[in-house]
Amino acid sequence: MPASAPHRPFPAAAARTAWSGLTALALALVLALGIAIAGAGGVAAQAPGPNAEANAVLDAARPVLSEIETTLQQPNLPDAELQRLRAQVDPVAARMRAVIEASQPRIDAARARLDQLGPKPAEGAPAESPEVQRDREERSRVLAEADEIQKRARAMLVEADQIVTTIADRRRASFTQRLFARSQSILDPELWLSAVESLPREMRAVRELGADWAARVTDRYREGRIWLLVIALVAAVVLIVLKRRLKPELASRPPEATDVTPLSRAAVAGIRVLLGTLPVAVACFILYAALDAIYLLPPRVGPIAYAILTGIGFFAFARSLGDAVLAPGVMHWRLVRVDDPTAQRLMRLIYAGSIIILIATIAESVLAAVAAALPLTVLVRGVLAAAFALALVGMLRALAQRPDQSAEDCLGPYVPAESKVAAPLRLGGWIASLAILGGVVFGYVSLSSFIMAQIVWVATLSALLVLLLAVVDAALGASTAENARVALTLQSMVGVRRRSLEQLSVLAGGAIRVVLLAVALLLALAPWGIESGDLWGSLRAAFFGFRIGDYTISLSAILLAALLFGVGLGITRAVQRWLDKRFLPATDLDAGLRNSIQTVAGYLGVILAASIAFAQLGLSFDKLTIVAGALSVGIGFGLQSIVSNFVSGLILLGERPIRVGDRILVGADEGVVRRINVRATEIETGDRAVLIVPNSTLITGVVRNRVRNDRTARVVVTIVMPRGTDAAWVRETLLSVAHAHRDVLRHPEPVVRLKKIGEATLEFDLIVIVDEIDIVARVSSDLNFAAFERLGIGEVPDVPEPVADMPEPDPSVPPAAPKDEAQAMLAPKP
Repeated sequence: MPASAPHRPFPAAAARTAWSGLTALALALVLALGIAIAGAGGVAAQAPGPNAEANAVLDAARPVLSEIETTLQQPNLPDAELQRLRAQVDPVAARMRAVIEASQPRIDAARARLDQLGPKPAEGAPAESPEVQRDREERSRVLAEADEIQKRARAMLVEADQIVTTIADRRRASFTQRLFARSQSILDPELWLSAVESLPREMRAVRELGADWAARVTDRYREGRIWLLVIALVAAVVLIVLKRRLKPELASRPPEATDVTPLSRAAVAGIRVLLGTLPVAVACFILYAALDAIYLLPPRVGPIAYAILTGIGFFAFARSLGDAVLAPGVMHWRLVRVDDPTAQRLMRLIYAGSIIILIATIAESVLAAVAAALPLTVLVRGVLAAAFALALVGMLRALAQRPDQSAEDCLGPYVPAESKVAAPLRLGGWIASLAILGGVVFGYVSLSSFIMAQIVWVATLSALLVLLLAVVDAALGASTAENARVALTLQSMVGVRRRSLEQLSVLAGGAIRVVLLAVALLLALAPWGIESGDLWGSLRAAFFGFRIGDYTISLSAILLAALLFGVGLGITRAVQRWLDKRFLPATDLDAGLRNSIQTVAGYLGVILAASIAFAQLGLSFDKLTIVAGALSVGIGFGLQSIVSNFVSGLILLGERPIRVGDRILVGADEGVVRRINVRATEIETGDRAVLIVPNSTLITGVVRNRVRNDRTARVVVTIVMPRGTDAAWVRETLLSVAHAHRDVLRHPEPVVRLKKIGEATLEFDLIVIVDEIDIVARVSSDLNFAAFERLGIGEVPDVPEPVADMPEPDPSVPPAAPKDEAQAMLAPKP
């Protein structure tokens, strides 16, 4: 508004109009909000339930399976198409399994509710109430819907499994047909004539392909985009130079080193493989990416470039892996037990095989790019396979020849006596070589090429497996060494004992070995048409369960049940230790009763843990009753003694005729009861030996318990005196000896009895009572020593000293006759 315009008040009509508009807008907003809330509530109320979602999944999977089945009806499907169909089936099968697992809890819940209601009333019986009838109908409807969904899902899962089986069978049939397809022999003159006739045309096609690619390079140069390829080449050269510089510094192997640790050996081998492979692989990837970025990989040149670069990368990997494992020239850094000449011959074979594989890969891609004639393709494959077989034969003959052998004696494999692995490997090498040569001679060139590729592939996997196992063993051994930081940390922070740490290391190493061997086996079987998905499906069925009738057998359920049982057993042992160390020592119970309580607590804990494990397996008490009935015959015959000992152990713990700490006599053996186990009782004898007595023997046999009522014991000391000794004096002396001992009870009092009057001696028995049977031997020894001293039994008669320098008797002179019996005993024997 201009500054000179006069100010006019806002008209009342306009104000009323504005207010009416604001009111209408507010009402519209409130109405829209209410509609949105109501719509949201309606959407939430109409949200599809689990049955609707499952039906949607099943309806969506049905066309996919139908389309795959229709495609499989075509007779000649390539292997790539079969792999694509297999990739479509696996997600469908996974969704079917998810539907089955999701519907099973609903089915179980509906059945449990119907079981609570019981069966329907019979005809003539009182009718159910309307509420019960509605509840029964609702639960029956839910059960029927969920059961129908599960049946559909199971049927489609079976269909998917059948499709997978069909695809696998067709792939194996196609693989076998390609593998055993017969062509012309490389010794057939017609093959060579046909190849020579087609060679000018193939060479012209190769020149045209090269000229076309050179024209593309010229165009990119004129467009100014060739600099990207130049940068990629410079980067590749820098990586190769960097690899040559870093390898001596980071992975050197001094020949003079003799005390090489396993960790150093494995670490250097792994670093050499990485330094020998990674820079070359990165350089090849950079070159391929640069060529693709500037459009220098047309449809026919792209496979050739890919084959060349991947072949170079594989050659670098095979060379570095063989060098790391065999370590030619440095025996102390070698990962396998072979001598140096053998290592050098194997390295030469690795070089030859890698070069042949590189040439074969490039030749296959070039022949495919120019659509070469079949005779030339067969000839190239056959010649390369024969060259590989001859190289393998030469290596085997070189390995078999000893210095004292002639060349004619080496046609068969020589196996040293100390070798255990070389025999089958060398025999397998001869068989493979003869198979390759026989294939190219009799026209099975595809089979020969496949065997050659498999030898290289399996050898590469084996060398890589050896390297990985060496790294794992060295790492675990170094981490659990005596002064290793990892071992010290675990011992100080977690409280793991040294022996337990070693056991864990062995278990971890075994588990890693199993995983590596399984992966290597899968990779080795992959070219034979055996996919990891097939094996994984079998393992998944075994792990997650398969049904036999109404029972589901599942390895995962078994492992979880074992884990629960182990946890329950650990808790039981912890409770037993708490009772033994903390609670029971604070009571006034004797040792035998405390042992009984601890043992019964262990039994109850084991029973509870077993019940939880059986519940996890889905075994109810009625099923356990069936199993027990089936095993009753075996228990009655084969396990009779074990059950008898177990029941006898329970009787020992209940009646307690024998307790821990009691001194008992079983037959001719006497000892102290140390432990009452489930099957037998441990008794420690006086010579510290442990006597294992079955519990049934203690119940059914005669056992003498010296401390059944109390632990007091009687000590009897026998003293023999000359007949002329005053018996009353001996009695008083022995009583004074007994009263002077602090462990002898005053009540009942000690007693001295004259046991026997002999012709020349008097025999006395000193009888005392002690309050603990374990001190009988000590008290008896003390009383004997005291009586020996007080009665004067210890007077030693004088012994005459020997006469010095007594001449030895002449053996030629017979000894004189002794004058009496004493001299006769002392006279030397002739």
